Amino acid sequence: MFRQMRAAVKEQAESVAVSYAESIDLTYGRDEEMEKAYRQFVSGWMFDSFGVRPALGRLLTELDDVTPGANPVAVLSHDYWSRASRRTLT
Repeated sequence: MFRQMRAAVKEQAESVAVSYAESIDLTYGRDEEMEKAYRQFVSGWMFDSFGVRPALGRLLTELDDVTPGANPVAVLSHDYWSRASRRTLT
């Protein structure tokens, strides 16, 4: 449905899909440590539409939306990256 809506307004506006942020349990590391994190789904062209650029790595693009779930990609916030970096250094 979203793809149909986006195609209908493509010449007049840009449509961006953003889910609500949900709290999830995130498991990481060799010891399978767990922490709470927030997960949010967005359309692939969202970052480019808002002119956001990555500090490191890459952001999502519209190519990530071609086949849903084919190549999962995550974008970490600067806040989360900073906290995770401090945790691995200690």
